[in-house]
Amino acid sequence: MFTPHLTLALGLLMGSLAVIASPAQALDRSRSLPGEKTDATIYTLSNTVTLERTPDGIEVHPANFDQRFVTIELGASSDTMILRLETTLRLWKIPDGLRRLEWPVKPGVTFSREDVAALAGVDALEQVPTWGASVDWPGLGPVTLVVFRMGADQYGGLLSSAPSGVNTMHQMVFQRARPSTRPRSDSGSAHQCPQC
Repeated sequence: MFTPHLTLALGLLMGSLAVIASPAQALDRSRSLPGEKTDATIYTLSNTVTLERTPDGIEVHPANFDQRFVTIELGASSDTMILRLETTLRLWKIPDGLRRLEWPVKPGVTFSREDVAALAGVDALEQVPTWGASVDWPGLGPVTLVVFRMGADQYGGLLSSAPSGVNTMHQMVFQRARPSTRPRSDSGSAHQCPQC
């Protein structure tokens, strides 16, 4: 369950995106919670843009759309989200959705909170189903990850990190994998996209 003392400030980029779950939750990402198991769905994860804070302001760098397969499971009550890629990451439901989250927006390049709400088919930011946690992202180390629904077949995501002391945010899109693009292995782990 998402703890009430969670602080979520994507009022960021760079200042700080802080999603803080309880220490016990942050340390134990592999244990299942009662009633948590639901069907897993395979998504193609694409990096779409990177924002970086520099002394001159925020720089936007188009991503090369690297792709990988990711399995997403929602808990029975949707209080948790499990992402399986090279490792397993557990995120917790943010009770007020995107209402307290802000991030830099560059029209035509990055999506805004209002874009997300429209794609999710809801009227208010707090109605956007959203999950988040501080996690260890493969290849990046400690990051803050927020994932939100952007329609029936896709999620959006923001990953905030500070490699080499530079505040960076990656915008991502998780699109439900079509049968022809799904990995052939039944291992349940993520696979590098064969077309990449």
